[in-house]
Parts: sequence; structure tokens; C-alpha cells
Amino acid sequence: MASLPSQHPTLSLHLADDALTPLITSSRSRAHLESLTSLATSALTSRTAASRVGMGAVERIMIEYPSPAAAAVVLQSYLHVPEPPSLPLSDADTTASSSTTTTTTTTTTMGGGKNLGAEDGEGEDQSGTISSPPRLVSVVVAGRPQDASEARRAAARLERIGREFQSQWSASSS
Repeated sequence: MASLPSQHPTLSLHLADDALTPLITSSRSRAHLESLTSLATSALTSRTAASRVGMGAVERIMIEYPSPAAAAVVLQSYLHVPEPPSLPLSDADTTASSSTTTTTTTTTTMGGGKNLGAEDGEGEDQSGTISSPPRLVSVVVAGRPQDASEARRAAARLERIGREFQSQWSASSS
């Protein structure tokens, strides 16, 4: 996982949660990290905007800048948390479950002690612990259009790593 950025030295890679906590990043300086975090913020804003206009759950956005300008390619991927299957309940089950509920959760912190996956209380129960894996966003930046195919491959690998992280999170909180 840590070797992914070194496998793509011409690309900038960044995987973060909704709270913008970097899980994987190729940044080597504070300015570079701030730039990648800014791109992750715009990716989250784009996802929210697409949702508000009824486009549904966006999976990827690709931005290509034309030549003479920067000629960069930016790939943004969204790793949504899969919804658990819902089971139909009878009226008696619904009444019983609303009167007695037991919740088991696990709190995981990274970096500065932040809980991952929580944005405005999402994914948290009343005690503030996290019960589901965080939604993740990945950003891959290629400085040249010729690197677009490598950027797509790196984005796919970053998505797989993110989904593996989410599945391990789910397994450990079960």
C-alpha cells in the first residue's frame, strides 16, 4: 500500500476520508499536501453538487485541461459505503426492535486522533463512535496528457486499496 506512490513517480496520488484525513498520499511537502487536499475538497463538493441535482451516486470524475495551459489530467474517484441489506420486518418485529436496541461499534482513530468517516455525525452512533466504514475519495493527478492511461491504472489500484480498507473496517467493527 505504501509503495503505490513510488510505483507511479510521475503522478500525484491521494486517498482521504470525508474529513480529509489522508490515508495514502504521494505529497512530500506541506504545499503539495495542501494542493491535494484542496483537490479532494473540490471532489467532495462535486459529489455533493451532483447528488443535489439528482444525478445519483457519482463514481468518478475526469478533468482534462487543454494544451497550452497546464495540460493536466485529474481523476477523482468516490468510494461509497455499501448499504447493508435491509430485511423486511413485520409490525410486531418493528415494535419490539424500537423498544430494545443493542449497538456494538468500534472507534478507530488515525493521525491527530480524529474519527474517520464522520461528517456531520454521519456514521456515528449517539456515543460518537463509528459504526460503518468511512466514505473515501481518491485523487490522481497527471501533469501531462500522455500520462492519462497510467493515471487511470493508478486510480483503479487506489480504489481497490480503498475498498479493501473499507471491507477490513467493516470486518473489524462486526
